[in-house]
Amino acid sequence: MLDQFIESIPEPVIILTADLVIDALNIPAQQFWARSTDALTGRSLSDILGPDKELSAVCTRALGSNNGFRAFDFEVDRQFLGPIKCDVSASIFDTEGRLFLLLMPKPSANYLQSAPPDLKANEGLYHLVSMLAHEIKNPLAGIKGAAQLLEIINSEDGHELTQLIVEESDRLSALADQFDFFSSSIETTKSQINIHEILVRVETIATNSFGKHVTFQRRYDPSLPEVWGDRDRLVQVFLNIVKNACEALSEAENSQVTLSTWYDHARVMLLDSGQTIQAPLSISIRDNGTGIPLELQAQIFEPFRTAKIGGKGLGLSVVTKILADHDAAVEFTSQPGKTEFIIRFPMYNADADPDQ
Repeated sequence: MLDQFIESIPEPVIILTADLVIDALNIPAQQFWARSTDALTGRSLSDILGPDKELSAVCTRALGSNNGFRAFDFEVDRQFLGPIKCDVSASIFDTEGRLFLLLMPKPSANYLQSAPPDLKANEGLYHLVSMLAHEIKNPLAGIKGAAQLLEIINSEDGHELTQLIVEESDRLSALADQFDFFSSSIETTKSQINIHEILVRVETIATNSFGKHVTFQRRYDPSLPEVWGDRDRLVQVFLNIVKNACEALSEAENSQVTLSTWYDHARVMLLDSGQTIQAPLSISIRDNGTGIPLELQAQIFEPFRTAKIGGKGLGLSVVTKILADHDAAVEFTSQPGKTEFIIRFPMYNADADPDQ
């Protein structure tokens, strides 16, 4: 009966013991703190509030009042998700002395705003890019072969020039391979994957290369189910986003990238087919850099859009292409001091597993 009651309330609700230990909570409360029931139940309220203990003080005051306690425009800390203003209501719930805590979040610019790419709109462009890459690679192979033949029959005087032709042909072919990624014919090998293993691998790569100057923090929900996907492709997805985050950070001591996972029960996603599916498996990459330029934010998922000097503007286009192949999506928010990308995956579907 308790579960049915609190689940009927659309705002975050937490039932606390007299010692301010979480006894029960509804789905909106799980979404509010981006943690599952298993990760929150049985924990002290102060454990999930970070350094800000003001909400605990509100609850303690409510326990000593027959009329409960209300606070307006109260800033509630959500740990790594940041604070948000809420109206708060706390009152004694039952004869056992448990406390009913209701949070009413107010609209905020800090809420994530979805920015899914319009893959259909770019489909013609992707096809053109892939076709051009294929057409470029064909003559490059002939040029390279001719240069290698000239190197054999020519004198040593021409060695430097023929070697230059070979090296430049290889470089252009590698560049064409990047554009050829948008081809729909790329094969994928999917299986059940523990997303935390992928995140650990990406973090290891980052801390030993482009992210040596960054402090990484993990906020993982160990109860998160496995995803259905191509391991190598998903490594590429998170590596691209983490690399962007690290490159946005200076050598300052407080440069941080936070990797988080949680289960979002109510998250749904609209596929290109028009079908709506649940996408509760959530992964966040957040940095405290300067943010994405405002004029670029509406276009960052489009090919060839970049603010990086020397960048090709393909990284996030590749990310969206891979995620679309996984029936997954990415959304982001960015402002000075906080840029966050959240990737949403559907639950593992046994019907999609050819081995089942």
